Amino acid sequence: MRKRRQQATMANTDGQNEDSFWRRLSWWSLLILMITLLAWGWIEVHNPHVMPIKRIKIQGSYQRVDQQALKKAVLPYAENGFFNIDMVELRDRLLQLPWVADVSVRRVWPSTLALRITQQQVLARWDEGSLLSADGEVFTPRESSIPTGLPLFIGPDGQRLQMIAAYQTIERMLQPLSLRVNELQLSPRRSWSIRLNNGMQIMLGRVNMQQRLQRFVEVYPELFANKKNVAKYVDLRYTNGIAVG
Repeated sequence: MRKRRQQATMANTDGQNEDSFWRRLSWWSLLILMITLLAWGWIEVHNPHVMPIKRIKIQGSYQRVDQQALKKAVLPYAENGFFNIDMVELRDRLLQLPWVADVSVRRVWPSTLALRITQQQVLARWDEGSLLSADGEVFTPRESSIPTGLPLFIGPDGQRLQMIAAYQTIERMLQPLSLRVNELQLSPRRSWSIRLNNGMQIMLGRVNMQQRLQRFVEVYPELFANKKNVAKYVDLRYTNGIAVG
């Protein structure tokens, strides 16, 4: 009797061990299958041929951006496929293009790369070879893309923002006379001078620039009412008066 109970208990234990073994095997098999599927999915998703970029959509103002340079910058990233594009690196690459002030890059499901470009707002030429943006950034684009009629700024590199502010003030003060600034110069000793669109040079000196220019604005209609009497230069670096040459 006792022997039969022992045999039954042993048989029951063997059955439980066998069930436990198969359950563990099933869980391990399922885990391996899931890992395999995830690995396969990751490989397939990052395969540029599985989800290729089929369309590049560019919006914004980029008329002056070199189209060939833009294409050359974007295509290598687009060829990596939808999920493989390094968005940060692509944005940094596009910001290196001369006329690009800012750019946003995003993916649009399922196969589009969308770019929005903001073009530099150019204010002046800077020391002949480069351009100066309204934000004070210097950049050097292709000569053929530079618009005509820009004033020339010549001055210390660290004074760009000061020169922009001075230019805006001078332009506003000259507006009643229908005169424009063709050249704005700030010497290393911080002395200001401007050349107008009628060829006249105005020397303003280091101090009281606005007050001196206002003096010029007030006397200009009287001294130069006859447009044939345009002076070569006007020196305003005097306390009470001006010199005309």
